[in-house]
Amino acid sequence: MMQAVQGNFVASAERIAVLTMCVMAVVFMVWFLLRLFLDTKTMIAKPAFELETTAFLCEPSSQNHKSQEVLRKSDDLISSSVEVKRVHRYGSRTAGVLLKCQSIRVTGQKTAPSIRKYRGWFLILPLLASLPVLGEVSNFVASENQEPTIRRWPEERPAQPSDPHWQYGGFLDFGYLKDFNDPVNHLFRSRGTTFHVNEWDVDMGAIYLKKAVSESSRWGTELTLQAGKDAQVFGFSATAPNLPGSNWLRHLGPTNASYLAPIGKGLTVQGGIFSSLIGYDSLYAKDNFTYTRPWGADMTPYLMLGVNASYPVTNKFTVTGFVINGYWHLADANSVPSIGGQLGYKPTDHWTLKQTVLAGPHQSDTSPEFWRFLSDGIAEWKGKRVTTAFEYIVGTEKVATIGNPHALWMSSQLPVHGVLGRGFSVTVRPEMFWDRDGRTTGFSQTVKANTTSLEYRLPYRQLNAIVRLEHRVDNSRGPAGGFFNDGNAGSGVVGLTPTQNLLMLGVILTFDSSIHHQGRTESGPKLLGHDR
Repeated sequence: MMQAVQGNFVASAERIAVLTMCVMAVVFMVWFLLRLFLDTKTMIAKPAFELETTAFLCEPSSQNHKSQEVLRKSDDLISSSVEVKRVHRYGSRTAGVLLKCQSIRVTGQKTAPSIRKYRGWFLILPLLASLPVLGEVSNFVASENQEPTIRRWPEERPAQPSDPHWQYGGFLDFGYLKDFNDPVNHLFRSRGTTFHVNEWDVDMGAIYLKKAVSESSRWGTELTLQAGKDAQVFGFSATAPNLPGSNWLRHLGPTNASYLAPIGKGLTVQGGIFSSLIGYDSLYAKDNFTYTRPWGADMTPYLMLGVNASYPVTNKFTVTGFVINGYWHLADANSVPSIGGQLGYKPTDHWTLKQTVLAGPHQSDTSPEFWRFLSDGIAEWKGKRVTTAFEYIVGTEKVATIGNPHALWMSSQLPVHGVLGRGFSVTVRPEMFWDRDGRTTGFSQTVKANTTSLEYRLPYRQLNAIVRLEHRVDNSRGPAGGFFNDGNAGSGVVGLTPTQNLLMLGVILTFDSSIHHQGRTESGPKLLGHDR
């Protein structure tokens, strides 16, 4: 009796949650499509004006990688390299840092954007109108109640197959992020993924080949080749030089070898480049609930380079330890490795808990007092149609500079994902990121953001098409907070505004298949496998 009442209560709660999110998504999308129309109408009547902007783009002199905050290449840009001294402020203390800067000057007449600039958005409207029709077609391809397989954390090792097989596939991820601030440099400030706005970009494309370990075949391997906009920035550091060979290493996703040692219940050892044990979100948008990642994900590693070992103490409790080259796998801050561990606990079929810690030097001074310490805690609840999670990250580091200031940053997110049926789902994700001293984002700021995503999936045999219409609003406050806008704030500084609204369309095409040892081939769409 009690189980029946509890089941009815959970089912009712899920229906209410899904209905609420659906209404919120519709309201957001209608409002922003209306705003897009009014914004375009205003631009048509907007006269031309003179624009003169100078941006100083800086990075530590020890670095050789490209800064993400660069203006788009143009025949109108005149650049020259200079050496200056910029002052970073950590709380009440000040530290001088020698930077290599580039002064870029933009002059000339800037006319109002023509309607051709937004022709892509008018092509979206027929696509949106066709989604219900595609939903009916998908009923002949996939079951109405078929649920996506939610992202898998690293400690949740898949069940060992009795017949191990090779899996192969690939995906292509491209999208358009409309920034209503119309930044002159087309950049989403302080970001490591989807950092270009107001242009169509191939954010990521990859092909992979992998084989899982099992008791009958104890060796496993994984090879991933990737390219795209997101592969340009995400694994590098703003405070450390690049790893030798990083120009080609950035084109490798999870690429490693693994072995299931016959110790107790089975000790799995993995070495190479593997998915990060920190964070709830994956580098690849196809494996996430939303097209853009939260701030906490971009400021923590997506991939790790080193060795990890995982052991299932019980069916519900897993322990993992790892040794890696550093915080960012493409950075070369020093020769001392970082270490960490993770505890994973799954008390019921609905709940999954994990706690991960990381410690190690991320500066040239490797003394223990200057080590970086980070903690990441996640709790996830997964129902039949609704999945929600809470993540809290906190990091600290004493900076080896004048005064030895302590840097501190924190982030949290609360994504809620609901499956609507017929290929549709909706996600709402509020989040917060506090970078007190600008150690991770480069600027002292507090960011509050919310993302609402409406998704449609159309699976067909080995193929899967994912379309996401997403709205995102970010608000940055603080001494150096803000987002780029269309103009300058005087004194040759690119203008900033505290609020940024993004409306985006993302299209992801995936292909997944497998070959068994006997030669039999299996194929089918991988709806939402998550593995950061």
